[in-house]
Amino acid sequence: MLHCLILGLMIFGLTFDVECLADETFRFHLKHEPQTVDPIQVTPGEHTYLVGNLFRGLIRYSKDELVFDLAERCRFKNPTLVHCKIKKNIKWSDNTPITAQDFVDSFRRVVEPTSKSPHSFLFFNVKNGKSIYEGKIPSKELGLKAVTPLDLEFELTNTDYEFLEKLSNPLFVAYKPPVGGDFTKQVTSGPYKIKEWSKGKKIILEPNYNYWTGRNPRPLTEIIFVEEDSTALNLYEKGVINFLWRLTTANIPAYKMRSDFLQLPVSRYDYIGFNLRPGSPFEKKEVRKALAHGLNFKDFTRLFHALGPPGCPGITESMLPVAGGFCNEFIPSQPPLDLKKSVKFYFSQLGGDDIKKTAEWVQEQWRSHLGLKVEIRGLEQKQYLATLKSSPPDSFRLGVALNRPTCVAAIERFQTGHLENYVGFSNVRFDGLVKALGERKMNYTQRKNVCAVAHNILFKEEYVGIPLGRIHFSMLMKPEIKGWRLNELNQLDLADLYIDKKETK
Repeated sequence: MLHCLILGLMIFGLTFDVECLADETFRFHLKHEPQTVDPIQVTPGEHTYLVGNLFRGLIRYSKDELVFDLAERCRFKNPTLVHCKIKKNIKWSDNTPITAQDFVDSFRRVVEPTSKSPHSFLFFNVKNGKSIYEGKIPSKELGLKAVTPLDLEFELTNTDYEFLEKLSNPLFVAYKPPVGGDFTKQVTSGPYKIKEWSKGKKIILEPNYNYWTGRNPRPLTEIIFVEEDSTALNLYEKGVINFLWRLTTANIPAYKMRSDFLQLPVSRYDYIGFNLRPGSPFEKKEVRKALAHGLNFKDFTRLFHALGPPGCPGITESMLPVAGGFCNEFIPSQPPLDLKKSVKFYFSQLGGDDIKKTAEWVQEQWRSHLGLKVEIRGLEQKQYLATLKSSPPDSFRLGVALNRPTCVAAIERFQTGHLENYVGFSNVRFDGLVKALGERKMNYTQRKNVCAVAHNILFKEEYVGIPLGRIHFSMLMKPEIKGWRLNELNQLDLADLYIDKKETK
C-alpha cells in the first residue's frame, strides 16, 4: 500500500504540491500553520504535537505516570527545595552538551514579563517567580540555579507537592532561541529537528540522532496545514496522510468498525460556563440550577457518540472517585425561565464542526425544556479568549487542555482572581481546598476525596457551569505506524516511532 502524495493532487479545490516521500514518512496535518515553535508562546492543543517532539524537558507524563526524560532524577530534598540531576552526555541537535545552565536560561524566559506565556503562573511558586513576571525584579533572581553542570535546584516559596507534575508540562523544556529568529535553523533537544519549512504548505521533520535514546528508527515526519476536517479526512483516505488526529462525530458511525479507527480517552476539562457577575441573568443561583438540569444528557450521548457520561467532569478516575455526587442530571418538566431577554452563548471556532454542533444542541435544549431564547455566536480563537477576559457573555463553551495530570490543573481556573476565572466565581471554601491539594501531603485516596468535594461545590452547590464529560478522541491511524504514544493529556510522543514495512505491503 503506497502512502505517497502525487504532485498536484487537488481535493476540494485545494492543491497539495508536496514531494512524494514513499513509505518511509509519517504524515499528519495541523489546522493552522504555527507562527512560532517557541514553547513559551505555544498554547495547548494541536501545535504541541510539533513542539513536544522538537523540545524535551526534565520530566514527561507517559502511561499514567511521570517518567524522567532529560533528567536522571528529580526529588524533593525538603518541602521547598527540589533537586534535579541532568542525564550525562545528553546533547542538543548540533552536538553541543545540554547542561543545567541551559535549563536555568530556559526557565527564566518562562517568567520574564515579555514572555506572556500562558503557563508562567506555574512557576509563580518558584522563589521570586511572580515578582519577576510583574516586572519588579530581573529574571536572574528566580529561585533556580545550576549547582554543577549536571545539578539543578529549585527554591520554592511555599510547599508545592505538585511541582514535579508542573515540570512535566511539555512546554517547560530545554530551549535555545534561534539565531536571527530563523526557526528553520532551530537547535532542538527532542527526538526531531526541522528539515524543511515551506511557508503555507508543510513542515518536514527529521530525526535528531543526538536525542538521548539514540538512533531509534524514527522516520521522516511531514506536517501539512489543512483547516477543514472534511479535507483532512479525504487526505487520509487518499493516502496523503497516515494519521488523522480528529474524526468528527458525524463520521464515527461509518468508521467505528474499521481496524484503523481508534478512540482514546483524554483528560480535559470541557465545560459550559455561566457568568456569575452582578447584572448577569445567571447571577441568581436558581437560574443556573435550572440551566444545569435543563439538558437531556442521554440525547447528547446519542448525538455525539459520547463514551464518558456528559454532565460529569472530564478528568480520569485517578483524580476523582468513581462514585460521587458531582454530576448534573437532566430534570424534565421544569417551569419555563422568564429572563425577559435572550441569552448570549459564545464558542470558539477553533473546535470545528463538533463545537458548533454542541452550541446548537444547547440552544435547542434550553429552548425546548426551559422556554429560553439563546443567541449563539462563534468567534475566532484569539478574539474568543479576549472576549472571555474583557466582557464575558452570559454563557460559553470552553475546552481546557490540562497542563499537568492533577485535579488542581482542572479546577484551579475557578479560584478567586485566577486569570482564567471567566465565570467570576469566588468561594473561600473552594479556594482553601485547591490550596490544600497543592500544599498538603496527602495519600492517593485523600487527594481524590478532596477533589470530589471541590467538584461538588462547583457543580452541585454553586452551579458555576455544566461539565461536558470525559472526552474520547476519535482518530484514524494507518496500521503500519508503530511506536507512537498519545497520553491522556493529548501529548503526542514520537520518540519511538517507526513504520512497519510488513504492514505496507
